[in-house]
Amino acid sequence: VNDKHIKYLNEAHRLAKKKFGSTFPNPVVGCLIVKNNQILSKAVTAPEGRPHAEEIAIKKAGQKSKGATMYVTLEPCFHKSRNGSCADQILRSGIKKIYIARHDSDKRTNKKSIHKLIKNKISTTVGLTEEKTNLLNNFFFKSLENKRPYIKVKMAISQDQKIAWSNYDSKWISNSKSREHAHKLRFSSQAIFTTAKTISKDNPRFTVRKKNKIIKHLPVIIIDNSLKISLKSNILKDISKKRVIIFTSTKNTKYEFLKSLGCEIILLKKMKNKQLNLKTIFKKIF
Repeated sequence: VNDKHIKYLNEAHRLAKKKFGSTFPNPVVGCLIVKNNQILSKAVTAPEGRPHAEEIAIKKAGQKSKGATMYVTLEPCFHKSRNGSCADQILRSGIKKIYIARHDSDKRTNKKSIHKLIKNKISTTVGLTEEKTNLLNNFFFKSLENKRPYIKVKMAISQDQKIAWSNYDSKWISNSKSREHAHKLRFSSQAIFTTAKTISKDNPRFTVRKKNKIIKHLPVIIIDNSLKISLKSNILKDISKKRVIIFTSTKNTKYEFLKSLGCEIILLKKMKNKQLNLKTIFKKIF
């Protein structure tokens, strides 16, 4: 019996996966509205997170959604938006059944919508394809759980566990395939986190490229305790196209000049070991 419902949920997952990376900081959600085995509408969370997939799908289906079934990859939101919460919009639409892949652990929703739908006599099934939502939106659930950004670490390490020659003359110790993968990681991320040492030694552009063409500019977050970053760094050349956020403990003339260029600089106190506290930085970013 569940095979049909899993098929429609899988189609919603497929739609969501195609748009992964475009809805940050929100999770990407896919939604279908189905009636008499016919798909009335399909939708995905809009760029930058609004409107939500359910709202778009309901608008597309219009009056036909009365008596229909909704398939959605994450619990509809309980918190208010311009047209009310997604849970309220579902109730107003006349949808009679809903299949939800996974509950939303965001405290603003966290099973509240599920309870509301059940209370209002909507046939509600949760969890049939939960693992697919977990996999795609792992960044969202982990950041909520840990109260800090979800971090992906990319390193190229030689067999003798080195990341560069001692004089840093080695441009790459990775290969073309791993670098291509690194750009895929960048594309599906919200920002790049690095240090002043990397900026100094590698002078990276930190753009997202495909076939050597720039396709995306991400915010770059830099730990630079003593403001050693060179004003001639590549990272500052196209600052009009991205955010550059610097964490430092130093306030001097370079600090003021970097701010005048458009850098966002956050002053922090050093710890006893003269370093900046990573946990504090992650809290600020989150």
